[in-house]
Parts: sequence; C-alpha cells; structure tokens
Amino acid sequence: MAPPAKNAHAPATSTTDDVQTLRRLTREAFGEITSLRDRLGDLERSVATDRASRVTDAARVDARVTMGGVALGDHRAAAAADVDVAPRAVTTIDAPLPGGDSLVVRLASSSSSSSSSDADPTTVALEKVMYRHRIGSRGWLRISPIGGEGQDAAATLNPLSKGGALTSFGARGPSTLSRCEGAAACASYDFGDGLFGVSGGVFDRDGGEGDDGDSGSENGESGGGKTKTKTRTRRALLQATARPGTRAAVSLAAAASSPSPSPSSSSFELGVNGLFAVGDETLVAAWASSGGGDWGVAATRPPGEDGGSPGWGVAFGVADEGSDRAKSDLRCEAFARLGGESRRVTPGVVARRDGVTGKWCASFACKVDLLYSS
Repeated sequence: MAPPAKNAHAPATSTTDDVQTLRRLTREAFGEITSLRDRLGDLERSVATDRASRVTDAARVDARVTMGGVALGDHRAAAAADVDVAPRAVTTIDAPLPGGDSLVVRLASSSSSSSSSDADPTTVALEKVMYRHRIGSRGWLRISPIGGEGQDAAATLNPLSKGGALTSFGARGPSTLSRCEGAAACASYDFGDGLFGVSGGVFDRDGGEGDDGDSGSENGESGGGKTKTKTRTRRALLQATARPGTRAAVSLAAAASSPSPSPSSSSFELGVNGLFAVGDETLVAAWASSGGGDWGVAATRPPGEDGGSPGWGVAFGVADEGSDRAKSDLRCEAFARLGGESRRVTPGVVARRDGVTGKWCASFACKVDLLYSS
C-alpha cells in the first residue's frame, strides 16, 4: 500500500485554524459589539423621547375668517336665509396623540354689529373640545364635553356642510343630525372595507330658561310672576350608512329627544340622506326628516385646485325652524365659488317663498372666506 500523501490532512488542519481564529476575533470584538448595541439603544430612546415631546409639531391647524354682506334686494330674504353679516373667525386644532388618538379644540370669535358702542363687540369662546380614540382599525370613540355635534356621531353626506354654502340652510342638512348638540359621547364602526357602517351617540344640551307657570307668594296670594326653570334636552342618535361603490352613499338615521324637566314632550324622528357623484366633480345631496318636516336638495362643484376654474352650488328646500308657519317656507340659493385654497369668494342670490302668502322675496349676498391650514 502506498504511503499517505504528505499534505493529506492539510484541509482539516486549515479548517480548525480558521475556527479558532474566528473565535478569537469574536472574543476580542465582543466588548465593542456590546458598546455599539448600548449606544444604539440610547439613540433610539432619545429619538422616541424627542418625537413624543414634539408630537404637537404634527398637529393640524385650520383657521377661517368669514365675512358676509347683503348688497341688493330685499334684506328680509337674506335674514330669513340666515346670511350672517357679522365677521366670524374660527380656529380648529387637531393634535395627534400616541396610539392613534387625537384631540380636537375649536375656538371661535365673532363680532356683532348690533352691539352697543360702550360694550366690547367681540367675544372669543371655546366652542369645542373632543377626544377621539381609535377602536381597532375601523372604529372611533369620540368624547366631547363641549361642543358635540351630529357630524361627530354620523356622516352628514352633505358636500356643503363645511362652509361650502352661502347660507346656513345649505350647510345644515337634515334636522335629525343638526339638532344633536351639546356634551356628547359618540362611536362609529365600519364593516366590509367601509361598505357599511353604524354610528350613534348621546347628546346633552342646555336649553336655557323656560317659564313654569305662575308662582304664588308664601301667604298663598298670587305673586303675579312666573318661575324660571332650567331646561335640558337629551338626544340619542343611531345611524346606518351604506356606500355601494365609490360614487354614492345613503344613510338612515333615527333620533329620540327627551327634554327635562318635562319628559312627556319626548319626540322621535327618522331621517334619510343621500350623496351621489355626477360626472367627475359634481356632487348632489338630498335629505329629509320626519320630525322637523324639513327636506332639501343641494348640488355643487368645487373650484379648480389652482383657482382658475370657478365652482358653483345650488340648494333649495324647507328648513326646520320650530314653527308651523316657517315649515312651509321654501328657501333657495344659487351661488358661485371663486378663489383657491387661501381665499374664497361666494357671491349669489338667496330667495324665500312665504308658505302662507305665496310671495317671494330675494336678495343678492356675498360671503368671503380667508383660510389658513398647516
């Protein structure tokens, strides 16, 4: 038998040496690796702390200054159509919080032209505070100790609801939602990638003082006066919304109100609402409510992004004003929407038909909005 070759065990010896060398290098680098890992951990904690301390840097701030006026025609038409000629400034802050929650705060100031000269005509008020908590990936819980609104609980399905109309009639929508005001707790959840959603909320609103009949004196004689009692209105809302496709949405809402201290006058109402896309940019909305007897139809197209092409809007219907006479009054408005993202001018015509006399009154009005967002 031939003797083994001289370098037969060389590969095995080389592999053993490489392993030993790798172990030695690992032992020597262990201290440096540990130091780098600790420094990386400190850096990550520092960045996380810095982000948490600067969470308000990502807050969204929206400011709007609105000024209106009536130039021609019957001023009664503008007054009846809720054209507010007093300047109004609103600032809304939407600040994100850790975990996907957010805090919404709205401040509003208004100047009343009817204020006396010796009084400060400008008032600033905290109009809304809302804490918004995410429930999973498709739900929200909203708590509003101040300034809760129906749109916090349910989709309004009105393209004019966020200041796009000339008057408050076009922006208000169905009374089923517009009557929901005050301190509120609301929740909403979507199913099937937003195809169907349910939402609801409870609202507690201070209704001011009301007369509670004649009051007598301590000796039994009539004092000839009336006692004043604080009234409150509690309202519960439940709405189901369906979005069949990307060009339409419909909703059915039910609301029940119970005023205090006279719960015997509780009421129940239903409301339907729809929003449809016509063409590439035009939106059409329609609504009706059984409780207020109100209904309306609105259509609008926003101005171009660069402000070069004007937009327009129309709305007509019957508003809920709490009186049988006003419930039969037909309101109409038609307006143009000019300007871009920072400023908008909305000139148009408002008209009202008296449901009793059948007479029309009309007026030309204009609204100017100065907008800021960051």
